[in-house]
Amino acid sequence: MPDYSDTRFVTDISNVTGAKTRIRSIQPVNCRYNFGGGFFRTLIAQDFYNTYPEYVNAPDDGVTVPIPGLPWEVNYDRMIIDVIAAWKELDADVTTVESTATSAATAASAAQSTADSALTAANAAVIQTAGNGTFGDLTWDGTPPSGTITKPFQWYKHGSVVQLFGYVKATSPGLLVSTLSMDLPSSCPTPADLPDQANDSWVSFGSGGLASGINVALSGNSCGLYKNSSGDYEIRLNATAVIAVSYASIQLTYMAA
Repeated sequence: MPDYSDTRFVTDISNVTGAKTRIRSIQPVNCRYNFGGGFFRTLIAQDFYNTYPEYVNAPDDGVTVPIPGLPWEVNYDRMIIDVIAAWKELDADVTTVESTATSAATAASAAQSTADSALTAANAAVIQTAGNGTFGDLTWDGTPPSGTITKPFQWYKHGSVVQLFGYVKATSPGLLVSTLSMDLPSSCPTPADLPDQANDSWVSFGSGGLASGINVALSGNSCGLYKNSSGDYEIRLNATAVIAVSYASIQLTYMAA
């Protein structure tokens, strides 16, 4: 029967499906005829018959199918339809993969953008600020040090954490001194109170204290940030005994409001 494909001569039309799976099961080979000749590529008809019996011509006489001894042939012309169908299925798979990859790339880009924004916000939150200056009025007990007095400080802020460093140095020591206090410099970030933080209470403790000289080890001393009765913040240093003070070291860490 002629292989007409004119729509006017066909009916019961449906798409070819499963072509990719069927074609996957066939195996092209190289071979030669057993009666001589060179190598050529082909499909073994008997193997091909297991998958595409409709495309194999197996000679028969109406009784014996197939007739023993007569060659089988693959109808390659008819098979091209399944090749096209398999290609379309593969193309649909590739399109799906590309769409999935595009969606994944878009999601990854969005996630990266979100991460970059979060990092930018985090960096903005922890941007380091700093300041320096000179401590204000000093309040001592006993006889205060005298002569040339230097009292520099420097502070750094990382996020909400503030670190304050400074010292007080005098050319002439004081006598019978055990305490030193000074206002927290106004340029320093305002401390954050603990919940229900009352006046006349410690906000944080640091390190440092009073000494009789810059090279004298500080022992039995304390240094802290104090909230006084007026609600103002002071730096207070205490020694365990009265000494001839000519040097004070301040190192404080506190949380900013």
